[in-house]
Order: sequence, then structure tokens, then C-alpha cells
Amino acid sequence: MAQPSGFVPLRDVLQCQDDSCFIGAITNIQAPIQINKAGGDYILNFTIRDKFPGDEKDCVACILKRRKVEHLPNGAPGDVAILRGMKVEILGTPPKKTLVNCSERQSEALFFPAKSIPDPKFGHDYHVRGTTKLLYACMLGSKPAGRADQMAVISMKAAAAPLLKELQKPRAMFLATIRPNKSDFKRNKRQHPLSEWTFGLFYDLVGEVVKTFWGTSDSVDLYVTDYTTNTELFLYEEMTDYDVFGDSRKPWPGPFGQMTIQIRTYEPHAGKSRELKEGDFVYLQNVRTKISAMNKLEGAIHADPQYPEKICVRKLTHPAHISALKERKEEYEKKFTASLLAQDEPTDVPKKPSAIASHQKKLSKQERKRLQRKRVQRELQEKADAAETVVKGLNKNICTGDKDVGISTVDEIVNNPWLKTTIAETEGELILPFVNSRYRTRLRVVDHYPFQLKDFTRVTSAPANSQASISTSSDGCSQFSKHGSPPVRFAWHFFLLVEDADATTGTTPIRFPLTIDTARAQCLLKMEPVDLSAHPTKLDELEQKLFLLWGDLHERKVALKNKGISLPLPVGDETLALSNMPFECCVEEYGVPVNDKGVPFTDDEVKNFVKELSDPESEAGKRAVDVLGDPKTWKRTWSPHNTIIKDP
Repeated sequence: MAQPSGFVPLRDVLQCQDDSCFIGAITNIQAPIQINKAGGDYILNFTIRDKFPGDEKDCVACILKRRKVEHLPNGAPGDVAILRGMKVEILGTPPKKTLVNCSERQSEALFFPAKSIPDPKFGHDYHVRGTTKLLYACMLGSKPAGRADQMAVISMKAAAAPLLKELQKPRAMFLATIRPNKSDFKRNKRQHPLSEWTFGLFYDLVGEVVKTFWGTSDSVDLYVTDYTTNTELFLYEEMTDYDVFGDSRKPWPGPFGQMTIQIRTYEPHAGKSRELKEGDFVYLQNVRTKISAMNKLEGAIHADPQYPEKICVRKLTHPAHISALKERKEEYEKKFTASLLAQDEPTDVPKKPSAIASHQKKLSKQERKRLQRKRVQRELQEKADAAETVVKGLNKNICTGDKDVGISTVDEIVNNPWLKTTIAETEGELILPFVNSRYRTRLRVVDHYPFQLKDFTRVTSAPANSQASISTSSDGCSQFSKHGSPPVRFAWHFFLLVEDADATTGTTPIRFPLTIDTARAQCLLKMEPVDLSAHPTKLDELEQKLFLLWGDLHERKVALKNKGISLPLPVGDETLALSNMPFECCVEEYGVPVNDKGVPFTDDEVKNFVKELSDPESEAGKRAVDVLGDPKTWKRTWSPHNTIIKDP
């Protein structure tokens, strides 16, 4: 195809002038990235090509920068891009020509979705005398597309037909949207203030120890603050009589509000935590956040499986390390002192000495009445919540979050309509292997696996990984064997088969398994993984907790197996005679990559695949693309989320 009039061929980009215009089809594009979380520019990386077929001289990398992500255009592989006023730079390793928008002059970028661009034989309405305009997204400050631009876009899409055909393949589309190698950019540090923390991630923290609590022999709880506020943290009110955690009757020392997080440290970090005292400044690394039994944000520091000797708890003394924290502390203390003075300043102070004692007694009575009203109000709310649970006929021993999420049925979860999507270029239907989604539903447990409860934990060296999700790390509990041999680590790994709470009696409804790994089990059971065969008390505790969840399911399963009957059975089957209540549960859906035998890849294997994607043209990179880019590789999986079994 001849180059449209007014546009410079991409192979001549090094010889062109700065005010030149370029046009091409997008061959790959990555999601915008903010280089510096503290407020840096957002960067959009993509590549365009203007000759099909052609060689590497006919394509050029492009970078658009803007202060806000909404100022960048949205695009996809196969879209047609028009670029004006770009600066040519030689960037990267190995060096390559790159078009970058220039701050000294007005650069423009327009992306035309391939789906909205017609065939040339239907393009007469878009001609110079036409009245129809093409749809496009543009960078902030770009001028509208002219009629000549529209005809050039239509011609470019027609020329890019080989590219659009290739993008119909899932592997090609996957490769065209791979995120850039993180090593090419400044790494985002894990160290964030508590105000930015959320569930299910790893963080580093500089903070002050407010309180320590020695729990089990292998763990220590640290209550740490950095004097920033996070609404997901527990609320310590100014008039709280006693600390709600632990068994101490000592009043909460402050800070008040939602500024303090409980972090449980395990060995080898617990030893260092025992050396800390209230008021010490600490640096904590690799804090994994999770939801507490009270539906609040808390953290844990486990042993690092790759570096078992590494200590992630360190006391800070150097002024440079704690200066910012001290400034926030001083600011908090000033505001808190001012609020106390405002509360205590009397409006009708008696002048006679004989009336002062009576006045103080009156204030004390008023304060006691205020606290009493708050307690009564809290009790009424708890009773109302419990009554609502009873009315629903749900298991009151199970607590869930995400109350703002609507209820979904099992059929709506298993047959999610979003599994079917269309390819923009061809409007053909594509069936996705899974959809990253979260639901709230009402379920009943009808079976479990493994058969014996003592097998609900296993050593982490087992070939199948309990959770192969790229973004989740399942940490087990270390147990030292005799004679000083290396520690054996255990992880939770079991399945619950569930059905809809309102399943019709006598039918076999839609059922699906809930996969429960260490992270989910720690939230659901509030128990650490141990060798259950060697810890009968922990096994009894597990059995009692699961009884609250599934009633006499396990007892009936054992009794029926002795009769040669296997679960699950149809709803209401008298042979089962199951006695358990339905419960409300939050469920998350995700994909797990599996091998040819259907066995999930280990965490290390998945991490290697992700690392190899940084160089997709290498042999290892091609294999990673073949594995992770193949829909058949991914197994659809469900797990409980934000759901807890209450203590009896």
C-alpha cells in the first residue's frame, strides 16, 4: 500500500522533521504505568507498523507521557494511530528509534478503534464531502481528525488485514498486551504508609511500637503505628476503657483512631520482636496483610522460604530513619491535645469553691451516661444483626464482609455470562477460561476432600501447589524436626463441595468446589497450618470449627463410607440425613495454570514463567507465552474470600 498523503513512512523516521505526521496500526500496547507513585507522569508504551508484510524498519516504538492517566488515549492491538509533533529519540537496550511526545511543542495522538473503521468500499461517507466521522480516542490537547485523516485511517486498516487476522489468535493477542519488563522502570518500593495499605499484599513499614503481646511460643504480636489513618484498621476510641486485644486490663495508650495495625511475627522474627518495648521505632519488612476476625486489616510476618535466616524486624535509632515519623507523631499529639482542651473547657464553671466538687461530680455522671448510651446502642445493633441472620435462616456462626455486594446464585456464578466475549476486529465469540471476579452467595457444604481431616494440611514440598495464582503467596508454618534437621513446613490444602442454599429437594443441583489454601484457611479458620497427625489438640480444634460450618457432614460421610455409599448425594436424600445450615459466603474466582496432566504449576514455576515473559522472543520466553497464553492452560478455580468461622 502506498503511504497516505501527508504522512512520513516509519522507516524514514530518523530523517524526518520534528513537525512530521505518522500513521500506523498498533501491533502491541501496554497498560499505562505511573513511574513514581508519589506523583510522577503516566507512561503509555506501544508500537505501530505501517507496512504489511514488512520488516522491523517498518515499525517504531512510541511513548506518550501525561500527568494524569485519563489524559492518555485508550487503545488496543489492531487500532490505527495518528501521531503529530513527536520527538524522535534513541532509547532502550539495544538502542531503538522511539517516538516520544514533546513538552516543548504540542504533540498529538489519536487512536481509532479497528472495530469502528469501515471497509474502503463503504468509506464514501467519510470522504472530504462526507458527513460521517470516525470514532477515536485522543491524548489531551489533540486536534480533531480531518476528512483526509479519516480516509488515511480507513486505508491503513485495510492494509493491516494480515495483522488483524493474526490478532484473532489468543496467543497473539496475549503477546500483544504483555506488560513491560519491570526492570526497565524504577521499581515501586514496598514501603508505604499505613494509609495506603490494603488486603492481600506485602508491605514494608517504618513505625512505632505501641504495644507487644506474647501469644504462642513461636509468635509475638506487635501493635505498630506510623500516625497515618486507614479506615480498614481497628478503631481505638478515646474513651475505650480497655484494650480489646489480649488479656490485659491496661487502658489503650494511643494513638486513638484508626492508626494502629496488629502484626503477628513468627520465628525467626518473633525472637527479635521479644526484644522490643513500647515506644521503640522499628522497620518491618515483608508484612503480608489479611483480614482479621473482626473484619479489620491486620498483618503477619512469616519465615522466608528462600532465606530462612533472614530477620524482617529491625529496631531503628538513626534520626534520618525516623524523622518523618516523629514529625507525624508531633502533629498528632498537637491535634489530640487541642481536642482534649476543647472538650474539657467548661462553659459554666462555678466560682464558689463549695460548688466545684458538685460540678465535677456532675461531669463524671454525664460522661458515664454517655458511655452507657454508646454501649446500649452497640448491643442493640449487634442484636439487630443477629436477628437479621436468624430471619434469613442462615448459619450465624459464619461471618462475611462485602455486604454492599449483591447476592448471586450458584447458577449465576458457574455460568457467568462474562465468560463469553467478542473479538473487536472480527466480532467473533471467544470463550474465556475464567473471569477474575468476586461474588456474595448463600451455600451449603455437601462434601469435602480429603476424606480424613488430618490430611487437610500437607508439607509444602508436595508436587501440587495449593495456590498457583501469580499474585498470591501461601505461607505455611515451620516445624523443626528432631536432631537439628531442616524445618518441615506445612500448608493448608483442602476442598469443599458446595451447592445453592435454596436447592430443590430431590434434585442434583449445580455444585462447585471451593479451593482452600493457607491464606484462605487462615482467614476462615484462624488457625496456622501444622502437622495435624502429630497435634491431636489442633485436630480437635479443626473438627470443632468445621462442625460450625458443615454440621454433622463429616460424621455422616464416615458412616456412609462404612456402608459403601459415597458423597455427594441428591438434595434431601434420606440416606444422608444431613443436618447443617446454609451460610453466607464471599467467593472469588480466578485462574490457576496447570500442566498437561491437570496438576497446578508450583509457585516457583509460575514465577519463572512470568520472569521469562520479559523476553518473549527467547526460547524460554516463547515457551512461557505458549503456556500462559493458551486458554487451555488455565483452570477455573473458586475460593472463599473475606469469610470467617466465629469462635463458639
